[in-house]
Formats: sequence, structure tokens, C-alpha cells
Amino acid sequence: MNPHRSREPDYLRTEHIGEEVIVENKKSQELSRGRIIDETRDTYLIQTKNGLKHFIKKDNNFIFINFKVKIDGSRLNKRPEDRIKIKRK
Repeated sequence: MNPHRSREPDYLRTEHIGEEVIVENKKSQELSRGRIIDETRDTYLIQTKNGLKHFIKKDNNFIFINFKVKIDGSRLNKRPEDRIKIKRK
């Protein structure tokens, strides 16, 4: 194992504002697509084709287009400033 690699993948430590995402509701499987405009500990504010919409992280899966990865929103449930400060171990 490379000692300079973090246990958390890089996409969990990066800034998410500006990223294009597909949001999948865990219960209804409904999909929405848009760009992340703002982030809090519990939510993303996403510009969709129907306007701005808040998505609760823990209730949704997020497919990050640039990273080509689907992430359970509960893994993202941190303040953005805490998430990007995760140090490589």
C-alpha cells in the first residue's frame, strides 16, 4: 500500500461546487440532473432544468459525472470544509 494515499478516495476530498451530478432518490429511484451551486453539511443546492432545488444528502445517491462514480449521500454528510481537510495518510 502506498503510504501517500488516503483511505478516502480523492473525489470525497475535493470541492463539489460546480460539479455536474445526477441525483437518485433512494426511495423512489427518481432521477434529477444538475450542477451543484452550494453545499451545507446536510444538503446540496443544485441548479436543475426546473430551477434551484435542495437535496438532502442522506436521502439520495449522487452520480458525479466527472468522476464517473455513484456515491451514497450518507458518505458525504460532512461540512464541506471538514471533508476537504481530510489528510492523506
